[in-house]
Amino acid sequence: MGRPMGPCLVPTYVAGLACAGRAPVRSISRLQREAVLPPVRPAISVAGFMVLGLAAGALWRRRKVSSRQFLERLKLPLQPSLQQVIGVLQRVDPALGNLAETVSQVWGLLQSELAEQLTEDASGARSGRLLLHLFALGRLKSLQSAGFDLPVEQVPLVSDLPQLTEAYRLTKLAVASYGANVLALVGLLQFKDAWPSAGPDRDRVAAARYLEVPVERMLAYGTLGDSRKESEEPKSALERFKPWWILMEDGDELILSIRGSANIDDIATDLACATCEFLHGYAHEGVAGAVSAVWDEAESEVAKAIQARDYQRLVVCGHSLGGAVSLLLGMKLRATNALPLEVHAFAAGPPPAFQGESRPELEEGLISVINRFDPVPHLSLDAALRMVLAAEKLADEGLSWQQTLGLVVGTNEFASPKFDDLIAKIPKQAKAPLRIPGEAIWLVDACAGRQVLAVDLRGRLQDFVEELPEISVAQSALDHVMSTYVYNMEKALKRVT
Repeated sequence: MGRPMGPCLVPTYVAGLACAGRAPVRSISRLQREAVLPPVRPAISVAGFMVLGLAAGALWRRRKVSSRQFLERLKLPLQPSLQQVIGVLQRVDPALGNLAETVSQVWGLLQSELAEQLTEDASGARSGRLLLHLFALGRLKSLQSAGFDLPVEQVPLVSDLPQLTEAYRLTKLAVASYGANVLALVGLLQFKDAWPSAGPDRDRVAAARYLEVPVERMLAYGTLGDSRKESEEPKSALERFKPWWILMEDGDELILSIRGSANIDDIATDLACATCEFLHGYAHEGVAGAVSAVWDEAESEVAKAIQARDYQRLVVCGHSLGGAVSLLLGMKLRATNALPLEVHAFAAGPPPAFQGESRPELEEGLISVINRFDPVPHLSLDAALRMVLAAEKLADEGLSWQQTLGLVVGTNEFASPKFDDLIAKIPKQAKAPLRIPGEAIWLVDACAGRQVLAVDLRGRLQDFVEELPEISVAQSALDHVMSTYVYNMEKALKRVT
């Protein structure tokens, strides 16, 4: 089984690609210092990309041009375009520029929904000026250590070996449904194992090889396609989101692993979806629709497996959007008592998808794992609205372009506005925000990244989810990749073993 591509190597080879046509203004070492993660052995050779990135850094050091000198020479128009701001950030840091382009795309997908909720004195219009202030806002939060705080007296660590072993096992099962192509792309599967003989069960074979189990344990799998009828026109990408799934057995447990989405458009469209009634509350219409689509197809296969053998429990699991679908499906099955066995659910990096009071009988068996700065568990329309409003408040502070860019790249030498003061000026929404049901474990770095601590978010998950997503650190987008979840969950387990 291959090792995941290291979080530190990914920015390096991305920077190498970006610098192939032009020299960067900052060295790769700065990005690696900010990431504070140790290098790991990748599954495939990225030596060529590393050489490009390191060579670009060496060329820059030879030029002896600092970020401060670059900002002093920079001339921006009063109203720069999105592409002008993205281009500047790419020159300052290629990985940061790529992240800015992604944020701009997500913002565009949410534009109409944000416009409906903004007040008359706040435009929220997507512009280069406001994009730059969004990143400056994120940097303020990081520099001032604002936002979610752990208890001062004692950090609630998860040090129970069986609990961490279970979380690591379920993390691997949750990502196994991604299939041959994605598993190989992120380094969880060797390329030679990712391309078995062509056929409809290709991803089934790849999942078995990744988990290093006999293929006979892969009992059934879903089909790929739209969940809508042919005569219907899709209102959004998520309304036709029908994730692929695979049913397998692991010891005396039945596992239903639901594939997530590697497409940022799907996640952004999820934020824009209207809510619908779900159990005793509300849920995203797209995710709730995916719950029905998956169970309509998988129910007969689950019943067939239960009739053939006695299983201790059914565990529904997934990563990203697949994790949100898993949590809601787990709640639904527990609420209806549809199966003659216990039902649990596990999610890695799910977005908030449920709104309603907490009921222990439905959420007791639900657990999520959240990796470092992963922005997806904080993504909601409410969070996006608060970010835009806070960025507009920061823009009203009258900072110059050099000062704002200095905030983003860490070269500011002036009294910065207070992040908490900017957030305090934003009125709270009357409607309760969406949340992640159940409990969660948060994976955080310690000892300069040599160790990963598992923090118990019991009783604090809602406060954690309502924090604004981290967008000022280029590493945050990589923290959502399924391979970094597997890698850091394994490091958290090794700390207690």
